[in-house]
Amino acid sequence: MLDRGALARTEAAPRCPRVFAAHSRALPVGQWRALGLAGIPSAWADDLPAVLVEPDGAGGPAYLTLPNYRALLQYNCSNFYALSVALLADRLAQPEADPDAQG
Repeated sequence: MLDRGALARTEAAPRCPRVFAAHSRALPVGQWRALGLAGIPSAWADDLPAVLVEPDGAGGPAYLTLPNYRALLQYNCSNFYALSVALLADRLAQPEADPDAQG
């Protein structure tokens, strides 16, 4: 179980404090792996900074986000907006299923 107190942000949010209140402090991906976070893509480098975002608070869904997530927040300071865009982009990046290959 993650110690959320140890992962709390220590710096003040530059803007949108309610949005950034749902973010942990940034840790390298390798440290998130060492903490036991599952589902981290193997392609992510261990030294890449990542932030755990819990938009609904502790106990709800959590998303490990990379620096490009912050770029989305600069455009629209909403975790729900940024997560929607990021999840849609991830889905679009997946190879399209071949309907003829299904039996």
